[in-house]
Amino acid sequence: MFRELVVLAGLLTICLTFPLPALPSVAATLPDLVIKKYEFVSTNNKWLRVQIANEGKAPSRTCVLELAVRKIKGVGATRSATETIPAIAPGKEEWVTINTSGILQAELSLKDDTTFRLRADETGIVAES
Repeated sequence: MFRELVVLAGLLTICLTFPLPALPSVAATLPDLVIKKYEFVSTNNKWLRVQIANEGKAPSRTCVLELAVRKIKGVGATRSATETIPAIAPGKEEWVTINTSGILQAELSLKDDTTFRLRADETGIVAES
């Protein structure tokens, strides 16, 4: 038992005296997709324009934007619509228009009747910082 403690203390001393070198930061070279803003399309009450920026250091891949409807007229709902986000170069932005006519009845307006969440890269295709 004493011998094992001595060995353990020796290993601990070595680790504290000679720390491992830091690994290079991989996150610094990845894309980082961010939803900057969104706006309702005045000519169609089912469409939403979403501005997505790549604030990372690498280009992103094509991925998916999801709009998930949480409430319709104050009542809980679980509906979603998706649209493709094109590849975005570092420091650049893209506008994507998402259409919710397939998940909302004709009499409903996305702006006036729903509570929703937007998520870029919903399926996790892009490794991000």
